[in-house]
Amino acid sequence: MGDVVVKIKLENYAIAEAVKTGLAKRDVPSIDVDAVVDTGARMLAIPEDLARALELARVRQTNVIYAAGTRAMRDIVGALTVTFGDRSATLDAIVLPKSAETLLGQVPLEVLDLLVDCNTQTLVRNPKSPDDKTLYTLY
Repeated sequence: MGDVVVKIKLENYAIAEAVKTGLAKRDVPSIDVDAVVDTGARMLAIPEDLARALELARVRQTNVIYAAGTRAMRDIVGALTVTFGDRSATLDAIVLPKSAETLLGQVPLEVLDLLVDCNTQTLVRNPKSPDDKTLYTLY
């Protein structure tokens, strides 16, 4: 299977809320980007130049393990709103070096209730919740 690449919109949640409530009068940083759907990744991961352009605040640091097995301490920034089609979620993101691709990992896929269709190499709505409302399964 090849890479599944999707167009997503990323927006600075904190600034969007400040503008919405009248606390700030400015443009909300947002960017449309191509993201690689990576079912082996846990979180959303964005390159550092994208985090800077979105003016995202550092939340904390975490230890990451890359596919090659190497480890590194990386910043986590947030919050940002991730939109795919008509589904949105507010998440934090791991900051990768500026040459890295944006990765859409398992947490955003779960929160947005999206699945990878291996036959068509696309991202699709979960067939158990095809309407505009995300289905949350609680056990």
